Amino acid sequence: MRMKTIAVFGASGATGKEVITEANQRGLTTHSFVRRANKSPKNDLNIEFNGDFDQPELLKNTLSNVDAVVIVLGQRPPYKDIFCANATQKIIQEANELGINRLICQTGALIGNYPENQKAFFKKFGKKFDQSHPEVAADRTLQEDFIKHSELNWTIVKPPRLTNGKKKGHIKCAPDIVAGLFSKIDRKDLASLLVDLSTNHDFEKQVVFVKN
Repeated sequence: MRMKTIAVFGASGATGKEVITEANQRGLTTHSFVRRANKSPKNDLNIEFNGDFDQPELLKNTLSNVDAVVIVLGQRPPYKDIFCANATQKIIQEANELGINRLICQTGALIGNYPENQKAFFKKFGKKFDQSHPEVAADRTLQEDFIKHSELNWTIVKPPRLTNGKKKGHIKCAPDIVAGLFSKIDRKDLASLLVDLSTNHDFEKQVVFVKN
């Protein structure tokens, strides 16, 4: 049975906007959750909820009558706003209460310790960021931990460098993909994959790395 509605958290970001566009092009309705005064794409198939994660009623409204959840949250420079883990925990709790089963979360290829997937120089590059922004690194790792320990049928998607070009249509996605310094994926391709995963059962309870 094809999904009807997807909740998108992080909808005002570059990747979130692509997810909404991709989903709507397929005829799927989206509930987009945007923080503060940010805005997500406007169209007839996108219903926007604007606020913060400390508003439980707003979370409930965003998640009501949806078939799957896509999380594309992320901190932005100057990296003072640490919220991904806490927000994800609240989303999981509300999803459980509402009986939502499918959760897709995009983090990043440099987040966490995945020695089989992260080439040495690539990981070394990531450690520099972790040392400069330890709170951000800890927050994103904790975000993944909350998801892994949830009872939902989750998939964590870990892209390397994101680009803003044309959709290539060729996506490598698997638990054993190896990411290096030159690995990349276009946001449109990533969005296509995230929507695919939200409408099927591929890679349930697995962490997958992706690249073009």
